Amino acid sequence: MKKIIAVALMTALCLCLAACSGGSKPAAKNVDLKAVYDSFGIADEEMLALTEDDLMEYYGIESGDVKQFAGAVTLSAISSEEIVLIEAKDSSAAKTIKGHLDDRYASKAAQMKDYIPEQYAIIEKCSVTQSGNFVAMIISANAESYVKTYEAAIK
Repeated sequence: MKKIIAVALMTALCLCLAACSGGSKPAAKNVDLKAVYDSFGIADEEMLALTEDDLMEYYGIESGDVKQFAGAVTLSAISSEEIVLIEAKDSSAAKTIKGHLDDRYASKAAQMKDYIPEQYAIIEKCSVTQSGNFVAMIISANAESYVKTYEAAIK
């Protein structure tokens, strides 16, 4: 009888500890990056939506590292506008993705520096950001507004 009570108490204690420790982790944020991008109100005829293939072609990002993404690149050769919103599958992938987006950002800045100084000035005011598994590169004249919307969604 004492063994049964001891086992029951140990089981209850284990369940209690499991429940308590599970509650201490913050819940994963459910964010629809496509909806966030759509909320920017960018006209479709101005930008070309990114596809999974573009992640590798433009950024060197493996699709297996990505949980979800949204974004677009400009259709104009005289604009630097490019928006990439990515949720990585884990923190390691997020770090790798940020590195790839940092490289793309630096490349765009170098291209526009002597080609179109006005566009370079826009790029200089923008950046690549990481918050947990969310990584973004928002290059736009409207970046300040877009970043506020994006950050409100992921936090």
